Amino acid sequence: MAWLRRKFELPISKKKYLSMVSGSEAGIATTSAIIAGLVTSTDNRSIVVISAFVALLVQGFNSALNYVETAYAATEIDGRVQKPSIIKPLIEAGIQFITHVAASLIVLIPIIWVRDLHYALIYSIIVALIMLFLIGFGIGKTVRSNHIKHAVQSMLLGALVISGGLIAGLVVNN
Repeated sequence: MAWLRRKFELPISKKKYLSMVSGSEAGIATTSAIIAGLVTSTDNRSIVVISAFVALLVQGFNSALNYVETAYAATEIDGRVQKPSIIKPLIEAGIQFITHVAASLIVLIPIIWVRDLHYALIYSIIVALIMLFLIGFGIGKTVRSNHIKHAVQSMLLGALVISGGLIAGLVVNN
């Protein structure tokens, strides 16, 4: 994959880049959805923060472990090696976990700092959508494609996930 790294001028391998993007996008979208669901179902900030923090850690860990298992199975299916190395997938999974947690924590900050929980939710969603837009823009620039299209697509997909959290919170609340 060195040719791909040269073609798109990536400072890291394609798999590490994809791990970073995947971890960030998943962390932002799912944590925002969880926060939205929690805020619409309770006014207790402590419950929202603790639940969102536990969920983002569990999701990040689960996502990383799934990455390792999938990468390991893919090398066996392809028959590329007799005994596939677990080290590279572990490093990539670690990158995915770290970016998932870091991005998730950013969308949790308004919930912690903004006094009114409902305004905090609005700010958190705005931060999430801006971050997703920027990640999508970066993907488009990296692959030398329509970066605005990638940015809008990433933001809209995130908005769909967040909407799912809002709807779930409303259903639980009623």
